[in-house]
Amino acid sequence: MEFLNSLSNRLDESLSNKKWDPESDLIGDITVKYFPFMKMYSLYLSNYADSQIHFDNCSKNNNFYCFIKNGESRPECAGLSFKSHLLLPVQRIPRYRLILKNILQNTSEDHPDYAFILKSYETIDKVADLVNDNIKEQEMILKILEIQKSLNVNEIILYFLKGKKDI
Repeated sequence: MEFLNSLSNRLDESLSNKKWDPESDLIGDITVKYFPFMKMYSLYLSNYADSQIHFDNCSKNNNFYCFIKNGESRPECAGLSFKSHLLLPVQRIPRYRLILKNILQNTSEDHPDYAFILKSYETIDKVADLVNDNIKEQEMILKILEIQKSLNVNEIILYFLKGKKDI
C-alpha cells in the first residue's frame, strides 16, 4: 500500500503542477525501493488454492455465507465479490512484471530512470519465479498429503512400530 501511495503521490505532484518531464522525471526509484518486499506475496500465493477450497467449504455455513454477502454489498467492496478481492494479490505480481517490461522496452538506455527500471524488473522477475516455485512446491505437498491419506500411511507406520515393540 505504501508503494502505491508513494507512486501515486509522485505522479499527482508532477501532473498537477504540469511539471512531469518524461525526459528526466523518475518512477523507478520508487519501484526499486518497494519491489523487494513483494517476496512476501509468495506465502499468500502459495496458499491461495487451498484458501479457495476452505472458503467454499465455509460458505456452506449459512451464517458465514450471509456475513460474506453482507460485506460484499458494502460500497467499499466496489461491487467485487470476496473471492475477487482474494484474487487481486494473485494478479498483482504478473501485472507489475508486464508493466515494467513494457516501460523498460519504451525507455532509452541513457534515460536517468533506465537503471532503476531495469533493477525493478529484474527484482519482480525473480519474485515471480520465486512465487511460481513456491506455488508448485505447495501443490506437490498437497498431492503428497492426498496420496498419504489415500494410502493410510499412518496405519502402516503404526503397524511397523507396533511390530518392532513385539520383537
